[in-house]
Amino acid sequence: MPFDQLRSTLFASALLSTIQGLDHRSRSRIASQINSFDVCSQRDATHEIKRAALTVGIDLSAWECPSSRALYNTVRTADQWMEQGIVALSVQDLRAPLAQIHDIGPLMFAWGNLKILDRPAAAILNSRKPRLPNPDDRWLLATKRVVRAAIDRGFAIVSGYGLLPYCIVSLLAKGSPTLVACDEVLPFMQSPQQLQRFLAQYGELFDLDKTLFFSPFPPGRMPQRAVRYAERDHLVGALSSMILAVEIKERGNMQSVLQVAIERGLPVEYANDQCPGVEDTTAGNINLTSRTGEALKTGPADNGATFSRSQLESNISGKSDVYRQLCREPSYLIHYTRSCPGPWPGQSWAEYCRSLVEGVSEASHSAFDTLVRILRERRIRGSRRLIRGAESVVCLTECVPRELQDLIEWRKGLVRWNFEPYGLAFGRKSLFDLGAKPVIYAVEEAFADLSPDLKHLFQCQNHSDKQWTFEKEWRIKGDLCLADFDPRDLVVIVVTHAEAAVIQEQFGYKVALAGIQMRKSGRSRQKVL
Repeated sequence: MPFDQLRSTLFASALLSTIQGLDHRSRSRIASQINSFDVCSQRDATHEIKRAALTVGIDLSAWECPSSRALYNTVRTADQWMEQGIVALSVQDLRAPLAQIHDIGPLMFAWGNLKILDRPAAAILNSRKPRLPNPDDRWLLATKRVVRAAIDRGFAIVSGYGLLPYCIVSLLAKGSPTLVACDEVLPFMQSPQQLQRFLAQYGELFDLDKTLFFSPFPPGRMPQRAVRYAERDHLVGALSSMILAVEIKERGNMQSVLQVAIERGLPVEYANDQCPGVEDTTAGNINLTSRTGEALKTGPADNGATFSRSQLESNISGKSDVYRQLCREPSYLIHYTRSCPGPWPGQSWAEYCRSLVEGVSEASHSAFDTLVRILRERRIRGSRRLIRGAESVVCLTECVPRELQDLIEWRKGLVRWNFEPYGLAFGRKSLFDLGAKPVIYAVEEAFADLSPDLKHLFQCQNHSDKQWTFEKEWRIKGDLCLADFDPRDLVVIVVTHAEAAVIQEQFGYKVALAGIQMRKSGRSRQKVL
C-alpha cells in the first residue's frame, strides 16, 4: 500500500474509533474503502469518511468531524503507527490459495516481517483443552510432533496466543517463520503500557524478527469475547495454505474453521494419534486420525473434580498426633491452595508452556503442585482478586480439614472450587504478630464507613444466598514469607501418603493428611456420608 494511502487508512481507522454506534465490522468496512486524502484537512477528512461509509451502505451524513486539535492528535496517532511499522492489508494481500475470510471485516492490521507472507503456511488446529493439562496428554504430544514436521517441510506456522493450544504451537514454532492471529486490537497499535503488558505476558513465545502479527479488529470498541475468538480462529484458517488437525471438538470454532478450509479446497491432514504408552487424558474432543476424516470420540468432558471423604486406613506414620493437634487446638490458621489453570502468578505464558512441553515437575498446576511451589519459593504471594480496596492479601481460615467437607462447592462464576484439601497451617499468634486480622463480615453499606487500612478485610456477609461467615476467614497484607516462621510450627496438609512422603523428603516439614481426597468426575458435587 502506498505511503499516502496507508496514512489515510490508518488516520481514518483512528478517527472511526471515536464514532459512537459503529461496531468493529462497520469500522473495518468503511476503512477498507478509504482513498488517499489530506489528513490535515477537516473538510477532506469529513468528505472522504462519509463517502467511504456511503459506499458500504452506512449513513454518516449527521457525523461532524472533530475539532482541529482532535484532528491533530489523530494525525499524530496514525503517524506513530506508521513509524512503528503498522500496515493495513486487504484479503487480496494474502497469499494463501483461494484466500477468503469467513465472517470477518475486509481490512486487517499487521506488524512484523511481511516477507513471511511469501511462504506456504500451515495451521495446527486444536480445540480448547481441559483447564489443567498434563505433559503426557495425547493432544500435546501430537501437537509437538506435528509442529516439528510442518517446520521440517518448509511451512511457516500460523498460530495465536491467549489460549493454551495456540501458546503451545507458538512456543514450538519460535525461531521459525510464524504468522500470529490476534483476538484483540493489534498490540503494537495499543498504548505503550498495554504493549508492555502484552510483551511481558506473551513476548517470550515469539521471535519477533521472524513473526508477523495480524488483527482483524480496528481500533475502538471491541465485540464480545466469543465473537473475537471466532474471528481470530477463522483468520488462522484464512492465513493458511494447509490445515493440520490434531483434536477438534464437535460444533466448535475449530470445526467451523476446518469446514471452511475444506470448502476452499485447502489440503487438510489429520494427526496420527498413536502414541504408545500414553494414557489418554484429553477429554471432550474428536480425534481426527486419518485423511478420510473419520472421527473417534474420546469420552465425556473432564470439567472439574468432586471431593469425598477418603478411606485412608491410617494417618501417616508418626503423624496422627499432628492432625489431632490441628483439629483440637484453635491455635492455627490455614492457607488452602488451589489448582492454578494457566501460568502461576509471576510466570509468563512462555515459561508455563515450556514446562508442559518439557514435562517439568509441577507443570500440571494441581493444588498439590501449587503447595510444592509455595514451599520451594518459601512464600505465599498476595493477590487482589475478589478483594475490596487496593491491597494485595493472603487469605487464611480457621477451618481445619474436617470442616471443609460441608464447605467445598464448585464456584461456577469463577470456574473453580472454593477449597481444595491442600494447605499450610501457621501458628495463629505468629500470624497475628505479623498483622493478620479476621475478616469483617458486614452488610454492603458498611464498606464505605471503613477506614482505608481496614477495607481489605471487608467481606459482604450475605451474597447470592450464601453465608460467607462459615469460612472463618483471616487476611494479611502483602506476601507471606515462610522465613518469618519457625519451621517446627508449620504443618503441611496433603491428601495421600505419597504426597506426604514428597513433602517430608524435599522440605522436612511436619505433615498431616486432610482426610478428604479428590477424584475426577463431573462438576456436580457428590457427598459421601
